[in-house]
Amino acid sequence: MTTKIPRVMLEGGAVGFADIDPDDIATKEEAEAGEANDKLMTPQGVKDAIAAYGPGGAPIWTFYDAGTAIEEVATLPVPTSGGPYFVIARLGPIVCKAGDVIDVSGQVQYTNPRTYVVGVTSAVRLTTTPNTPNTGTIIYRPSGRNITPTPGTHHDPHALVGKCLAPADNIYWVVISGRAYSTQGGSGQTINVDQQYSKLAVTQFHNHS
Repeated sequence: MTTKIPRVMLEGGAVGFADIDPDDIATKEEAEAGEANDKLMTPQGVKDAIAAYGPGGAPIWTFYDAGTAIEEVATLPVPTSGGPYFVIARLGPIVCKAGDVIDVSGQVQYTNPRTYVVGVTSAVRLTTTPNTPNTGTIIYRPSGRNITPTPGTHHDPHALVGKCLAPADNIYWVVISGRAYSTQGGSGQTINVDQQYSKLAVTQFHNHS
């Protein structure tokens, strides 16, 4: 037997009662998934839906995690002056609306096997061209730093943390890039991008305005 729940309804100014089938009441799962259209929701169901999707009916935030072992290169060349950036890691695609906040937490580690000091600059960007390391919006690019030869310094960590706004509606990638340089460098000289130590995580806060 199907249980009916009475509800108050108004017809022509008069107070009456009607039955509500339990199937007409949204479940917690339907509320959280945003699938409660044309269904009644309890106060708790409304709370669950807002917590999961926000008053605008869309997710408040989305989390992306590339984890580890995401290095795309194992070494960086060491020219005698500042050379080109190379893509070290990337995360995407991220579908953005203009004004979305992109909050990035990343890391890359380097080891210098040379016998001389090597300068390194790392950066993290929001870009629509993930294979191009020097384009897009700079989220964070700290000053370059020197890495002494191994064994003095190995697995030298470079933290890349920052936020930016998506400039337009588009599909983006978050890219970590790096470059190395030394007056003693030259053809065939490289430093190591330590494998399985790079990390990249992004939280996208959605703009519902």
